[in-house]
Order: sequence, then C-alpha cells, then structure tokens
Amino acid sequence: MPFILTVGEKKFYADDLTLAEARVCETEIGESWVLANPLRSAKWASSLLTRFHAREIGEDAAKELVDALTTRAALKLVDYAEDDDRPIEHQDAIPVVDPKAATAGSETTPS
Repeated sequence: MPFILTVGEKKFYADDLTLAEARVCETEIGESWVLANPLRSAKWASSLLTRFHAREIGEDAAKELVDALTTRAALKLVDYAEDDDRPIEHQDAIPVVDPKAATAGSETTPS
C-alpha cells in the first residue's frame, strides 16, 4: 500500500497500521485492509486518517477533526508513493537496507 498520509508533521504509510487499527478499518469499511485506498472513497480516507490522528490526539478528537475536513483538505493529506524505497528485508526486526552487506560480516574465521 504505497499511500502516504500526513498527520500534523508526521507521515505514515497506509500499511503502518497495527493489526488492531486494521481491524477497526475493516469493520468501518466492510473490506479487507489489504484493499486500503484513501483515494478510492471518503470512507477509506476518513478511516485511515482517523486511525493515524488517534495516535496523537485520541479517538474522539481524531474522529471530530477528520469528519470536519473538506474533500480538498483531505486530498492534500494523501500522497501516492510510486517508488516505495522502504526496506523489504528485516533481520532481528531491524530493516536491512542492503541485504548483502548485512550478511557479509556474519561469517566467522578460524583462530
């Protein structure tokens, strides 16, 4: 999901949702979270923006804030990332930027 949502000074990818947040979105929208597209409908835009705003200001305040957004304002908060340059490989839960470099020093040499 290469959508980036701006919340205050922070940017979130749509797939930065926790599973708990994804379940809330699924309940609100009636679709799987893997179909999340904030440009496809006001429901998806509202649900995703509310989830990320709620992290900062709480659920009730986030819902009130997002519900008051105009469609023009909401569109300015959503970007589509054509090139997703985030690491896709992880080692011990840490993103590996260059997978070859991560394994290069892991070999041991005899003493």
